[in-house]
Amino acid sequence: QIEEFRLAAEAESAAKQAAEEAIMAGAEAALSLELKRERLAAEEAEKAERDKADKMAAVDYYEELKKATMTKLKLEQQALEAQLAQERLAKQIEEFRLAAEAESAAKQAAEEAIMAGAEAALSLELKRERLAAEEAEKAERDKADKMAAVDYYEELKKATMTKLKLEQQALEAQLAQERLAKQIEEFRL
Repeated sequence: QIEEFRLAAEAESAAKQAAEEAIMAGAEAALSLELKRERLAAEEAEKAERDKADKMAAVDYYEELKKATMTKLKLEQQALEAQLAQERLAKQIEEFRLAAEAESAAKQAAEEAIMAGAEAALSLELKRERLAAEEAEKAERDKADKMAAVDYYEELKKATMTKLKLEQQALEAQLAQERLAKQIEEFRL
């Protein structure tokens, strides 16, 4: 009887230990599942934060890209307007030169006709006075032509400098746009 009691007690103890181990295993499995759930929730939250940051960065990138593009277009338009102004100025100077040449030719033809008709009647003194007057008039014309040429080249110089400056600004805007695109690409990667 004592042996049977001992065996029964051992069997009961073994069953109790098995039950406790099963309870412990179940608790560990539940704890592991809870930890997995918490880790997955943390990963989802981190992914959501990353997605949000990526979206904000993309919005900022496209805003900066829009600004850089508008700046580049504006600078290109200003450069084109400066070039057109320069071409208009050159055209006006050319028209002025042609008009001056035509006026000079007409005047010379008239003077030659007058000289041909009056040469026989004019004395040497009258010829000298006429020549002196023509020299003075020619000097005035030359002076006016020189001043017009100086003004033209000053305007041409200003227009050229403006065009070069605008082209440089447009190039700098393009380089800034490319650097920004490269940084966004690096951030995205």
